[in-house]
Amino acid sequence: MLLALILGSSLTGCIAIKPTVALVQTNQAVKAAELAGAAEKAPYEWTMATEHQRKAREEWGGSEFEECETLAKAAYQYALQAEEIAKYGESDVDVERRDMLDEVDKDLDGVEDQ
Repeated sequence: MLLALILGSSLTGCIAIKPTVALVQTNQAVKAAELAGAAEKAPYEWTMATEHQRKAREEWGGSEFEECETLAKAAYQYALQAEEIAKYGESDVDVERRDMLDEVDKDLDGVEDQ
């Protein structure tokens, strides 16, 4: 019985290592994005990073480690994007994609009015 308790608790600890590392990396990436001014210069990516980070922490606290890791990795990617946009501006592809979506929105507004 004692062996099962020891093994069970040590296995749980191992399960929590990967998401904990992912959270630490995410925290560092979010901090770097914040210092680069991402909240003002890349609000979408910044919001996605911080909200995924918040939810990842919540899942970690509830011992939902797999979900925590998935959310932390997504937050990390968004934070990297936010930092890059804050430092260097948006890429031409992003600007073209956003312009294209704006045109689609305008076209849909015209259809709705008819």
